[in-house]
Parts: sequence; structure tokens; C-alpha cells
Amino acid sequence: MTSKKSFLVNIKTNVRRRIWLIVIMFLAFFFSMPVYTAMTLSMEKMYMANFRQVDLYLGRVFARAVGPGGGKAIFISLLAVIAAIQGFSYMYQRRKLDMYMSMPVTKGRRFAAIYLNGFLAYFLSYLINMLLSFFVAQAMGANASVAVGEAGCALLANTILYLAVYHIAILAVMLTGNLIVTVMGTAVLLFYDGILYLLFMGYMETFFHSFYYRTAQQYARFIISPVIRFFRFMEIVYGGSDFYGMDRTLHWEKFLPGIWPILLVAVIAFALAYWCYTKKPAEVCGKAMAFVKTKAVIKVLITLEAGLGGGIIFYAFSGSSLLFFVFGMLAGTLLSHGVMEVIYDFDIRSVKNGWKSLLVAGACVAVVFCLFRFDVFGYDDYVPDADAVEDVAMKFTDSYTNFYDENLDSIGEEAYIFDGMHMTNVLPVLELAEASMGNWEAMSENVSPMVVNSARREAMRQEDEIPAYRYVAVRYHLKNGKDVYRQFPVAYRQQVSVLDTILKDTEYQKGAYLVYDEPLMELGDRLEIYYDNGSGSRLQAALSMAQLQQAYAEDLKGFSYTTMLEELVNGRLILECIDNGVYVYANLPVYPSFSKTMALLEQSGLDTDGYLNLGDVEQIVIRNNNSEAYDRYIQEADYTSDTRFGYSNFAVEEAFSDSREMAEIAEALYPDSFREYWMPEEVVDGEYYVTVIYTKKQENAESYSSNFMMLADEIPDFVKEKTTYKGDGSPTNSAPITNAVPVPAYY
Repeated sequence: MTSKKSFLVNIKTNVRRRIWLIVIMFLAFFFSMPVYTAMTLSMEKMYMANFRQVDLYLGRVFARAVGPGGGKAIFISLLAVIAAIQGFSYMYQRRKLDMYMSMPVTKGRRFAAIYLNGFLAYFLSYLINMLLSFFVAQAMGANASVAVGEAGCALLANTILYLAVYHIAILAVMLTGNLIVTVMGTAVLLFYDGILYLLFMGYMETFFHSFYYRTAQQYARFIISPVIRFFRFMEIVYGGSDFYGMDRTLHWEKFLPGIWPILLVAVIAFALAYWCYTKKPAEVCGKAMAFVKTKAVIKVLITLEAGLGGGIIFYAFSGSSLLFFVFGMLAGTLLSHGVMEVIYDFDIRSVKNGWKSLLVAGACVAVVFCLFRFDVFGYDDYVPDADAVEDVAMKFTDSYTNFYDENLDSIGEEAYIFDGMHMTNVLPVLELAEASMGNWEAMSENVSPMVVNSARREAMRQEDEIPAYRYVAVRYHLKNGKDVYRQFPVAYRQQVSVLDTILKDTEYQKGAYLVYDEPLMELGDRLEIYYDNGSGSRLQAALSMAQLQQAYAEDLKGFSYTTMLEELVNGRLILECIDNGVYVYANLPVYPSFSKTMALLEQSGLDTDGYLNLGDVEQIVIRNNNSEAYDRYIQEADYTSDTRFGYSNFAVEEAFSDSREMAEIAEALYPDSFREYWMPEEVVDGEYYVTVIYTKKQENAESYSSNFMMLADEIPDFVKEKTTYKGDGSPTNSAPITNAVPVPAYY
């Protein structure tokens, strides 16, 4: 009994010394919870005059305010650091330390009193202000019961985060003997692994051509920093959804799987902190480090990051110079060594000390650099054995399609394919990878844009000299449960037969095409179906979704990479649903060989022949950029003395309104809106930009004009003649159109 009373006396005594910390904690949570709740709900109510179920909506707003959040996590972490350093700050001053040591209190009881006060100052301040927030929310018309789950989750998760950071900061106090060094040490302990992760990902992206960013997401799970890990926890507990959104859904069953790494760090950090507390000698008060043996280890670890970071920074800002990469590593290593030695001894002359640890750190930096620079482990050559692969997924990295999940939330093509595609016939993909992983050097020498000018197009026709490439990303799901990601450039003309096999694979099609997106297709006839021929208009198709899905899926069975090489998109089907808060938009390209889909459209009375109805065309304006003339100007002129001119000063525009000329031009046009569907690089000539002006607004269109590209092999000679730059090599100030009519404004 006497022991308990004595402990309570110790706590009360410590509370009096730390009253300012308690006040700061309470005020911080008061303004960040009840006051923030009142301000947020007041702002929301300004725009809710016509809302139904206002109380439920405000309840969701309140739930987001009191639930887990990234900003709140950083704020709580800062409070934890302040509490830890302030609680044990007596260790920085010899007079105070002697006073504490002279008291008839055991080290364990002193630690417990200080530790418990630092925790209770946080927990009680948080709990009281959270309850006040509920009263505020209810008083302002919100259904506060909606937020009970989120608030409870936040209380538990934020408390575990607080403890983890609190313990790490206490550990930093025990490892050091100076306030400034403690602050720096806390930052190192909290973020060292996060910085190391960023450095390694930067090195992989710099030196490994086949690195795909999903690999970074895999390695992120090894980060143990509680602050960084908390963001991963929010992704897990909200099911990967937008955890800042209004409609986020809390999954309690995922709470423990998401929070346990932070809890584990908290336990380990506490054990280490208390052990160091019991071993810390009093004579280190005021010194940089409490334990001599830790100096070299900590210095090597920090210098390693500084050297690696210096290399990548100088490399990035020197135009990818390998020489500056090496210089940056040397600079970072030497500077870090010098700074660390000065901090250790508080003496500038100490720069010359610690050369053994400098050599170890420098050797570590050099080894890591060489591992990446020379790809010692064959990262860019990796293709797994077929026997080791359970299934694969593949996507073209220049393809961007939005899919929909069971909640009809939009998800990206990359997530949809890599999470949902499972091709068990792995041999074609492995064959493609084996043939393509060696293309990196050739690819770097012959990088070409998607749309090329006429000179580049002529060169590309020499396929044996300059193959055309397209990036592919793959996911190998190995039989040991591991997922491995790679990307590589495919010489698609040389590998067309393998690509055909892959694209015709049923499992590939089900994982890559919108027509197999079940949540989207289950909308059925709630989806409005339109046909867009590229002219800027869209016509409603009188057919059922079931009919379209069946016909389109049947046409896909014959769809291959050869189809994409030999055909251009004829039109596209637009699927749209705006109903009871649901908004869905998707489109399906229609190729000429899609016979069943084309027949279905024709049966519904839609004209699928051609992109333009010339009877509705007022004129066609064609712009030729004449970039070759500009390139010659740059080579011949003293460019450094006159930088006013660009490509536009060599461009020539011409408007055509003669019906025969427009008919011939129409045969060479391809809708600019179809640019999203892949086509071979040499199909269109990127020098030409076409604007078609109509006599009237097209049906369901938003403009009196639409834009087109020009098919390289179909450009009429009279167009080339009239739009080719014929100057003396000097730039023109403008490229006037003498016979163009104004484009009507649309309101």
C-alpha cells in the first residue's frame, strides 16, 4: 500500500513539472477535434439547402474528421516526440541529473512515472476532446452515431502510433546525451528505413531498365517506420479505397493485419529504450552519444545513405552523368563523415578522426553502387522458368482504360489487369520476354515517338535497320506465391505471331477488355449506348446491352495484334450510365473486322461507313508544321543570338472548301479522338494537324468543328504542295489562312 502511494506521489510530482506539456496537448486536440469539427460542419451546411438526409451526410463528414488521417498521424507523432524529450530532458543537464539521482526513488519507478505521465497527457486529452467532438457534431445536426466506428478505429490506431513514436523518441534520448543530437537521432530512427527504401528504388529505376514501379509497392511492405507505415495501415483498413474520400468504408477485420507492424515496433522500441535507460551512465550527460560502441555503427549507416543519396542527386541534376554520380557519392560520403565526427566531439578539428569507419562506409557505398551499376544479380536478364510460374498477366504500358469495381468506382487498367488477369498458358509470355529483354540497348538508340514525321517514317520502313518497339509490363505469379514484375520493349513486328497468340488467349481477353468487366456489364440496359464515328458526334444505338456484349465478345475471339497492325478503328461505342448517383463512362473500339458488332450497329440504323459526312462540312483547315525546315534553320542560323522563333514560325496552314478537294482529303483523315487506340508509329504523319469545320453542330456534339490526323500514305499531293514551307529559310511571323471562315461560337 505504501509503495502504491509512493508511486502516485511520484506521478503527481512529475505532473507538476510537466503541466505545460499537458496544456499544450489538450489545446492541440481541442483545436484539431471539437473546433475543427464545428468549422467543417459549418462549412458543409452552407451548401446543403436542398440536400436530403442532411444528418447522415454530416455524419459522414464528421466520421472523416474524427477517423484516421495522414495529417493527424503526423501531428500525433510530433506530440509523441515532444513528450518523450521533455519527460527525460533532465538527462541533458548535470545539475538536474544529480538532483534526480539523489532522490530515494528507484530508476524503474522514475522511468514508469515519467513514461506514464507522457502517455496519459496524450490519451486523456485525445479522449476528452473526441467526446466533445461528438457533442458538437450532434448539436450541429449531424448523425454522430455514423462516426462511432471511425472514431474508435482512430483512437486505437493513433494510440498505437503514438506509443511507437513515443518509444522511439525515448530510445533516442537514451542513446544520446545532448538535446540537439537527440532530435537528429529521433529523425534518423523514425525515417532511416524510409529514406533507404527511396534510395534503393531510385537506384533500381536508374540502373535497371526492366524495373516496373509495382516492384516499389512490393518492397514498401518492408518499411517499419511507424509514421510511414500508418499510411499503409489506412490503405489496408479502408480496403485500398480512397481513404480521404467521403464514401470510404472501414473494414474492422483488417485492423489487426494493418496495425500489427506498428505495434511490434512499439514493443521492440520500448524494450530497447528501457534497457538503454538502465545501462546509460550518468557521466555521458552533455555528450553527443551515450554508448561509445554505437558511434561507428551509426556513422556507417548514416554515411551509407548520404553517399548513395549524393550520387543519385548529382546524377539527376547533371543530365545523367555517370562521372557526377561518382562525384556525388564521394561528396556525400566525405561530408557525412565530417559532420558526424564534428557532432560526436563538438570540435571542428575532429574531421580528421574516424578514418576506419569512413573506409567501411565508403566501401559499402562502392559495393552497393557496383551491384546496381553492373547488374551483378542479373535483374535485367531475369525470365523465370516455366515450371516455376503459376500464371502471368501482361499489359501494354501505353494503354490507358478505366475499369469499374463492384462499387462502380473507377479503377485503373494497371490495377485491374495485374490484380485480375491469370493466364495459365505462360509459355507465349515467357517466349516474348526471352526475345525482348535484350532490346534495351537498341531501344535506347532508336527511341521514336508515337507519331512521326515523314523523314522518320521513311526510315522506319527499313524494318531490319530500325525496328519499332512497344513497352510491355508483365507480372509473373510464381508457384511459391511471389509476384515478380518486369517491363521490356517488344519489337512488335518481329514478334507478331507470339503477340497474336497472347491476345487471342481467353484468359488474357477476360482480364484486359471492358466487355468482360462484370460490374460494368451487370448494369445492363441502364447503360445508354452511343456510336461515335470520330466526327465529334455520337448517335444513340437502339440495341440492348446483352446483344452488344455477345456480339462484341464474339468478335474479340478473332482479335489479334495483326488486326491492330493492319486495321484502324472504324468507330467506338460509348457506354454511359447516369442514374441515382451512379456515373459510369466507358468506350469500346470497333474495328472493321468486327463483323458481328458492325452488323448489329447497321441493323439499328447507324451508318458505320467513314468518318465524315461531307454534306455537313463547310471547310477543312490543314496545318503543316514543317519541322524539317525549322531543324535546318537551327543548324544553319546562329540560334544562340535569336531564340524568338520556334516550330510555329515555319508552319503553313491552308483552308480547303472545294468539294472535290475535300472528298480526296477525307480519304486521308483519321480522328484525333481515336489517338487513344494504339496504331503503328508510321501510320499517321505527325506534321499535319487537321480541323474540320461543319455547317451546323453535329448531333450530340459540343462543337462546330473536330480534329483529325492525316494517314501518311494517303495525303494528297495538292495538300503537300500548298502546305509545304517555301520560304528562304528564315522564319515567318505567322501562317495566315486567307480563305478560312470563322468557326461559329457554341453556347
